[in-house]
Amino acid sequence: MSWQDVVVAEKLITEKVPELAVSLSSIVMDIPYDPKAKSNIVGRTLPWKLRLSRKYEGVLSDAVAVDLFNTLIHESIHKCSNLFKAIWDFLHPLHPEVYKRADELTALLKDEYLARRRMP
Repeated sequence: MSWQDVVVAEKLITEKVPELAVSLSSIVMDIPYDPKAKSNIVGRTLPWKLRLSRKYEGVLSDAVAVDLFNTLIHESIHKCSNLFKAIWDFLHPLHPEVYKRADELTALLKDEYLARRRMP
């Protein structure tokens, strides 16, 4: 169940990287997803909300769950940034330092994330 995957990710991020902690109440899964499209937005951060793609609805494979975990970390980096950094990132959508940090944290924590999501 994808919402359970979000809960596991949020708890792990809060525990291991507390400066990126976000409230589950601010996370919604409401971005439309088209599997036939060449590109889809999978996450978006607003001051009051962290939006995720409907791509993450349903039962997720490990690969898609890790992608969700990476997206949550990426969007958490944005959400926890100061206002000027958030505006900069919004105006410069390639923001490689955010992708790099999210990828590094995902690589560091993904095995633990996958193990926790399999726990009953």
